[in-house]
Amino acid sequence: WPDVVSFLYGARTRDLTLLDCAYLLKAADYYGMDQLTRLCMDAALAKPLTQRQAIMVLKHAPDDSVLMHYALAIFEDRPEVLFSNKKLWKYASASLVTAFLGRCLTCSEKKIFDAALEWLECSQEPRP
Repeated sequence: WPDVVSFLYGARTRDLTLLDCAYLLKAADYYGMDQLTRLCMDAALAKPLTQRQAIMVLKHAPDDSVLMHYALAIFEDRPEVLFSNKKLWKYASASLVTAFLGRCLTCSEKKIFDAALEWLECSQEPRP
């Protein structure tokens, strides 16, 4: 809560990380605070994401369509990087896979099919 209050009143004592913005976005969405949502999106999307941050977004915010599409855009040029991340596929939601497979990608259909199979196998494994 301190981050929400300080963000709203402009009394930030530190820069917000992407994770801070993700938590604030969840709170803003839950409480219907459109202004906070807009401010968080501006702060979160101010700089391009790194691949590591994009994977974190895809793992932890798969239901946030704006952040998810922003993160997926990082992998458009080299989707095989995302395919090689088994930890992501293990926890990927169906909405992430649908969004990813539905995009115009520069890789072969075989790579996309293999990634879909890998996700299916990982998603059926028991989670700890």
